[in-house]
Amino acid sequence: MDLFNSPTGRVSLGGILIGLGILAWHLIPWWYKGRKKKSKKGGDDTAESSRRDWRDLAPLGYGLAFGSACVACVGGVLGWAAYTISNINSSVGDRALAGTTGAQSDAMPQNSITYLNGGGSIIVALGLVALIALWKKFPKRTRVELGSGLWAGASLALGAGASGVLGRTVSPFLNSLGDPLVGVL
Repeated sequence: MDLFNSPTGRVSLGGILIGLGILAWHLIPWWYKGRKKKSKKGGDDTAESSRRDWRDLAPLGYGLAFGSACVACVGGVLGWAAYTISNINSSVGDRALAGTTGAQSDAMPQNSITYLNGGGSIIVALGLVALIALWKKFPKRTRVELGSGLWAGASLALGAGASGVLGRTVSPFLNSLGDPLVGVL
């Protein structure tokens, strides 16, 4: 394991399938919560409706962004873990796609990620410290959503199409956020 250089990531249709499947697993129950409830007394079908709370998606969104930021790391443990997740998802997803539908997975075009500079790396490292410090304080459901979002973000960030939008936007944002911090330090 070379921690100074990240391994090459592999993007396939099966890897994208795994990342999108993780998102669907969390988003469909959240969306289903917002449906209209039927009246139990047989009357009006438009009784009260439960509300979807967008704050429930915050751990998943943070995990997605952090997973995409890990892909933008040039090396280190975070970069190595993100590219390993991407390669595992591509291998497992290819077999899942072939086993369920019989389709052969194609290699997908890879996203040209802007790597993190010094300022962006500081922001990601501080995010990691905050995540480690708060990990035991979070309820189990939040930890599962954070981990799922991180796994999905690492697998989707390398895609060149619509799935890679997060990967193309997170690292320039973190770089621009961290550059003034480096100037002050």
